[in-house]
Amino acid sequence: MPYLLFAAPAISGFHLHDRLAELAMRRGHRVGVLTTDPAGEAFWQAQGLPVMRAQRHPRMPIDAGVPLDELAELDCRLAGAATPSDLTRYRYRRRLARLAAHLLGLLDSDRPDLILFHEQRSGAHRLLHFLARRAGIATLHLGEGLLPGTLQCDGEGIDGDSSVARRNAIDYRPQQVDTALLDAAIAALHAGPNPGLTLRTPASPSFSERVGVTLSTLWGVPAGEQAALDAWRSLSNTQPTAARAGAGSLPFAPSGPFVALVLQAADSPRLLLDGPVDLPSPRLLRATQQAVAALDPRLELVVVLPDGAEPAWTSVASGPRTRRVPSEALRGVVALAQVVVTVNHPHAGVALLHGTPVVCLGRAIYGVPGVALRTDLPGLPDALASAVQRERPALRERFLTRMLQRDHLWCASAAPDRNGLNGVLQAIERAIGSHAGAPTLTYRAGPSWPLSAR
Repeated sequence: MPYLLFAAPAISGFHLHDRLAELAMRRGHRVGVLTTDPAGEAFWQAQGLPVMRAQRHPRMPIDAGVPLDELAELDCRLAGAATPSDLTRYRYRRRLARLAAHLLGLLDSDRPDLILFHEQRSGAHRLLHFLARRAGIATLHLGEGLLPGTLQCDGEGIDGDSSVARRNAIDYRPQQVDTALLDAAIAALHAGPNPGLTLRTPASPSFSERVGVTLSTLWGVPAGEQAALDAWRSLSNTQPTAARAGAGSLPFAPSGPFVALVLQAADSPRLLLDGPVDLPSPRLLRATQQAVAALDPRLELVVVLPDGAEPAWTSVASGPRTRRVPSEALRGVVALAQVVVTVNHPHAGVALLHGTPVVCLGRAIYGVPGVALRTDLPGLPDALASAVQRERPALRERFLTRMLQRDHLWCASAAPDRNGLNGVLQAIERAIGSHAGAPTLTYRAGPSWPLSAR
């Protein structure tokens, strides 16, 4: 019986993991959830899934080949400490060393066939990936894709950690463009999410369990007070964000051409791990305003704010040359902009699909010369000028076809449909070389509603 282990999934990934576990078990797979903290253990136990807490397995000695210092740096950056003190770095390293000893014991005593990661890039998750690959255990990483309703799918990682991020333009030269797929993708984007899915509401741990988890978290991790507060909030509000119908419409009538600046949340792992060090959003905004003015003083700058960040940006001037819009407007804005500027927002793929040039300042899977233009802050004015003057539609369409056909799965993590779940489980069974004796799954690359690519 193939054994599939979910690697410390976040509560926000409940719908994907819940429905995937159901499908996998019906096909004869054994499914388990690995947690590294009390909050995750309490939540996933409440959902009725088998849960393994890493710290509750026997410890084994670790060797010098485990890159604890490098992994501790990841956790420091994710905590917002780009230049951490020696004490902060030591505390994260010590926690990872303890975790590694338990993970080695877990992998030795109950070895999975595949470990599935979803949207997680912490030091603990990368540590588990390292130990699994060294032990010959298959890994599969899923993360937010280039288009809403798609997932990156890679054995090495997502975003800057993925094998896709190491490609260059020549890797896409043999790809034949699938015009039908790209046209269907555009139609599905503007149609919005599938309204016909019924999703299960997750169970919430009891009040006493939430209190116990909060207290145990307080003393168990670096920055314990903030971690305990986050644990309480996550367990008290266990309803993941659902897909919103109608999102993507333009909330204003453009008076002329405009440039779009797509900002990202300050705690986004893409920003912290793959973006330039110490580049706050206000500084990026000022630099983009200056670059747009240098390109053409008549151009308007439309700033797409991160999800839930509107109150923090009330000081951003809204006038004839700068306009702010909520995150829900991203699809409409980037589809109509002359140029899109971002650090490395994943949905810049929407702009590429509509033929809109993209300028990025960080590592991204679309940061291939000729697909997008990667630059730094001083080079932003020249990059904007080059982006509007040079066009390589053939390479862009080859890139999108390869991504959407082979390197992405058409599965919305917040509302996974059966075709998308089949694609995820098909990738899992291909990686482990077993389908538990069940019939072969059928998956079609392309949007399932309202149009099909085939």
